[in-house]
Amino acid sequence: MQTWIALLRSVHIGGKTPLPFADLQRDMGSLDFENIRILHQSGNIVFESSTRSISSMAQKIARRLEARHVLKPYVHLLSPASLESAIAGNPFKTVTAAETVHCFFLSQLPQEPNLRAIEVAKSPTEEFSIAERLFYLHAPEGIVSSKLASNIEKFLGVTAICRDMPSLESLLKMSTGNRPAASSRLDD
Repeated sequence: MQTWIALLRSVHIGGKTPLPFADLQRDMGSLDFENIRILHQSGNIVFESSTRSISSMAQKIARRLEARHVLKPYVHLLSPASLESAIAGNPFKTVTAAETVHCFFLSQLPQEPNLRAIEVAKSPTEEFSIAERLFYLHAPEGIVSSKLASNIEKFLGVTAICRDMPSLESLLKMSTGNRPAASSRLDD
């Protein structure tokens, strides 16, 4: 069994697209996933599966949630090793307010990112860095009102899902039991 981390977008316990915690737990179990743990609302899931195809698992989760709850979530799957690498690659490690540092996981490598638009949209206090399929944003004033954060998919030309560093560190601990993540080959 391989441990996986699922980051779901457009799925919340409350708000416009409510999904009760118990329903999500049941849905994940019905897909033959095991040892299911959910962190912070319902958009962060750690689970185990014998399936090794990321795209197959992501499609399964999205189809299940759409069929049972009329949701159209974007599902991004990571191995613990990939998550550990994303956390280690954070260029803003010295920031004391870790919750102001966010990592956007990109669906694919941006082919023609609009760096000019990114520079224009970012506030004077924001800093960013692009590394392969990751976009890091330090937003000291928060991302809710950030023009850069709200337009990142348009600027990069790819789908993205965002989490703050404390959430990612909690997910890594949940997925590894505080052990270093073992590298794994991913079929995608």
